[in-house]
Amino acid sequence: MRGFAANLGMLWTGLPLLDRVAAAAAAGFDAVEFHWPYDVDPDALRVAAADHGVALLGVNSPPGRLDRGELGFAAVEGAGEAFRAGIDQALDYCRAAGARAIHVMAGNVGAARRAAARPTFVANLRWAADRAADAGVALLVEPLNGIDHPDYFLCDVDQAAGLLAEIDRPSVSIQFDSYHVGRQGQDATAVFARFRDAIGHVQIAACPDRAEPDHGTVDHRAFVRAIAGLGYAGWIAGEYRPRAAVEAGLGWLAELRDVLRPDAQG
Repeated sequence: MRGFAANLGMLWTGLPLLDRVAAAAAAGFDAVEFHWPYDVDPDALRVAAADHGVALLGVNSPPGRLDRGELGFAAVEGAGEAFRAGIDQALDYCRAAGARAIHVMAGNVGAARRAAARPTFVANLRWAADRAADAGVALLVEPLNGIDHPDYFLCDVDQAAGLLAEIDRPSVSIQFDSYHVGRQGQDATAVFARFRDAIGHVQIAACPDRAEPDHGTVDHRAFVRAIAGLGYAGWIAGEYRPRAAVEAGLGWLAELRDVLRPDAQG
């Protein structure tokens, strides 16, 4: 695997974003990723990552108005202008910062509207993938569990894999989050194994409390060992809510690195 990343949308949130990059590097992470870093100058972010020796992974597409319940626009009928503007903003930011991927947020449509929203999502992802290809930026789509996000368009990995087959763009893959899969009551390892070829990025957190991935219903030592055995060669990002200070809960990082040692396999 390439290494472990810190999701700075959830870690060190009391610090300015550039200081979070420094904190992640000091804590031993190999890379960083973000939710919505658009208020920070992308050139400054690129320099901070280079200065601290961490890779810049991805950003989320703009969500819209969170206070209005918006969570992206890819599947939202009638929101094409907002969707395209958000993708262009994210692509411009990635180019300037040197980030490699965009998590394209699907949006809230309501469970009853998912089938009707499918053509909108497919068409928008095809458009975005073709536009991102020129910038060398990959696109990710992430199913969010239906307990925390009952109205979100993408609700499970099976649905996402079917959509990817219809979208038919090699630069679009699934962002697999062990927390969301576990929250649905599914076995994270089994789901990963079933859809391995469609998965481009992995995030982890404890289930059901979304804290450090060192407890809960998902055994992350077993999960990481299994996905390594299945040939996953990408990044694993910690996207969780720390129980206390981030540094106090980083034992999981050393434990999972230990799992990936060559002599620990098997």
